[in-house]
Amino acid sequence: MKIPEDIIQQVRDATDIVEIVSRYVGLKKKGKTFMGLCPFHQEKSPSFSVDPVRGFYHCFGCGEGGNVFTFLMQMEKVSFPEVVRTLAEKAGIALPERTEEDAKESKESEALYRVNELAMAFYRRCLFHTDAGKKALDYLKTRGFDASAIETFGLGYAPKRWDGLIRMAEKESVEQETLARAGLIIPGKKDGYYDRFRGRLMFPVYSPSGRIVGFGGRALKEEAGVPKYINSPESPVYRKSRILYGLYQSASEIRREDRVLLVEGYTDVLRLHQTGFPFCVASSGTALTEAQARLLLRYTKHVVLVFDGDSAGLQAALRGVDILIAQGLHVEVAPLPAGTDPDSIVRKRGPEAMSHILKETQTFIDFRLERMKSEGRLNSPADRAEAARSILATISAMRDRLERALTVKDLSEKLGIDESLLSSMID
Repeated sequence: MKIPEDIIQQVRDATDIVEIVSRYVGLKKKGKTFMGLCPFHQEKSPSFSVDPVRGFYHCFGCGEGGNVFTFLMQMEKVSFPEVVRTLAEKAGIALPERTEEDAKESKESEALYRVNELAMAFYRRCLFHTDAGKKALDYLKTRGFDASAIETFGLGYAPKRWDGLIRMAEKESVEQETLARAGLIIPGKKDGYYDRFRGRLMFPVYSPSGRIVGFGGRALKEEAGVPKYINSPESPVYRKSRILYGLYQSASEIRREDRVLLVEGYTDVLRLHQTGFPFCVASSGTALTEAQARLLLRYTKHVVLVFDGDSAGLQAALRGVDILIAQGLHVEVAPLPAGTDPDSIVRKRGPEAMSHILKETQTFIDFRLERMKSEGRLNSPADRAEAARSILATISAMRDRLERALTVKDLSEKLGIDESLLSSMID
């Protein structure tokens, strides 16, 4: 049986990364982190950092980084499931029994994880060690993204070639069929394959346990007929409805803050993460799903929707409210000015502007009523009745009876409709 993500997270939470790394590296405490000589390359001055709170390690010299699982995989040359099982046994956490079918499925998944990790390493090398990659790096710096964000999220660059990744894979003895199953290459019209991502800034997508499951590729400039983003298709390891971009990097901060900012785009997550709001995630190229809402519930019950200030963003927020509330989450909305998104707000106005927006969040009732009022849908008794029915449909999905009753009271006061009548409509 595939190890469930929540059990993997339990194992990670129960494991002291400093204690594990210390078996291989001499570490000394420096502020909130621990420093030592990198085990992955030769160096004379310590540049290898271990953050015990976030559960990450990173070398500022060679760029290697990850969590306790990836560290042991590299040091011991073993697979991810083997590492998880070893650490689970040490922590006294029971894992599901494996069958032959499970072993076959696990072998296929490991092959896909491996090619995604190879692809990430290739894109990283292209970003930092090629002329074309330098242009992508300059683009990131021009946009104000610092080295920490680039490293934390593993950004890279896909060269503008039809076979750049394919040639790299050949040197690593990786079959093209495996690359195709991972969505990294595409069959040609006549024969053979070509790279899916070309000439794009690359955003690797991580599972909650830190495995690379897919990629998002952003064009560096707008061109007619060229999509701004291209995303990996679904695969046996990449189920978009069950993944939230940035959750792996933000999980510990979400727990500490006991709330999460839900945004729309990759760059929104990067911007907020590097400017003092590291408790943020984005849906992975899909509308918000029930599975994503349940995933958030493992880390916090409090969600703030920070969607783009255009009609599409507002509609997405409206849909998100119903999905989140139905899964037992408490929802607030932070509306943004029209034509803006979290990235542009912070970049142009500074982190203080985002702090102010987050202090002025609205309940979902206030958000819905304000929208209806601006659209002229609260002018008559019939309008208010329709508004009440619409909002009551959301309230009825609340799992906590006391919260449901208090929310009905709030709606009653704001619409001027008898509370007992409203209550009778959802009981």
